[in-house]
Amino acid sequence: MLSSLQKTQHINIESKGPIKSFLGIDIICNWNQHLIALSQGAYIDRLVSEFGLINTHTVSTPLDKSLPLLTVIPDEKMCNPEINIL
Repeated sequence: MLSSLQKTQHINIESKGPIKSFLGIDIICNWNQHLIALSQGAYIDRLVSEFGLINTHTVSTPLDKSLPLLTVIPDEKMCNPEINIL
């Protein structure tokens, strides 16, 4: 296996700071709360514009009331293998 030093000798790697977007997906990180959010808002806006749907009438789509919602608990690890929602 190549060490980090060996990899950088073959590939030009440079840090440009924290990631903000990748493949059109916006990435929002809150390291203090251990949260990462992914948003495709810009992609949706582009599709709406591309298909000429900017001035269309929107309707709400209610969430199914039978779906369980989980509350974020401060200082709780986000990856909890004990939670089984399926």
